Order: sequence, then structure tokens, then C-alpha cells
Amino acid sequence: MVAIVNKTPRQLGLKEMLSAYIDHQKEVVTYRSQYELEKAEDRAHVLEGLVKALNLLDDVIATIKASKNRQDAQNNLVANFGFTERQADAILTLQLYRLTNLEIVTLEKELKDVKKKSIT
Repeated sequence: MVAIVNKTPRQLGLKEMLSAYIDHQKEVVTYRSQYELEKAEDRAHVLEGLVKALNLLDDVIATIKASKNRQDAQNNLVANFGFTERQADAILTLQLYRLTNLEIVTLEKELKDVKKKSIT
């Protein structure tokens, strides 16, 4: 059989074909797992910022209200509370209805689930 191995066409026997296929599948699974891990870690990072902001809600709202524009608000959140820019952006895009107690519990539960997923 002719197959592309390491970006070059080669003629392979059955044993080499199976070996190349298994190597390819390992590579695919590794890259997919790495992508999902990075995605889960990013989501956990954002959720940590949201939970922290919800615990300091009055101070965060006062900082946002005192800011001139969105960029100033983002810079103030980073400077005053130690959020990262990604977390500050997530805080600024947070919709007000998510400040209900049920949504706070949901965010905390999601954070636990994402952390558990990224660890295992």
C-alpha cells in the first residue's frame, strides 16, 4: 500500500501500515487532549476571576462606575484587584442577571467541575 508517512508518500507493508496508523492515532489523541486541557485551564482561569469578583462585588462595581470607559475599567480592575486582563474582560462582559445567588452557585460548581476535569 502507498501511504503518506511524515509528509512523504511511501510504499508500506501491512506491519508498517498498522504501525504508521497507530502512531498517527496517538498523535491525534495527544493533540486533542492537549487542546481540551488548555481550553479547560483557560475556562478555570476566567471562572476564578468571576468568583473572586463576585466576592468583592461592591468594590468591583464602584471601580467600574468610577472609570471613564471600558478600557479604563479593565485597567483599573487589573491594577486594583490583581485580575488578569482576560479575567477583567470577562467581568466587564458579565451580565447583571448572573449576579443572582443561583448563578453564583452555578459558577462555583462549574469552576469545581472544570478544575476536576483539568487535573484528571
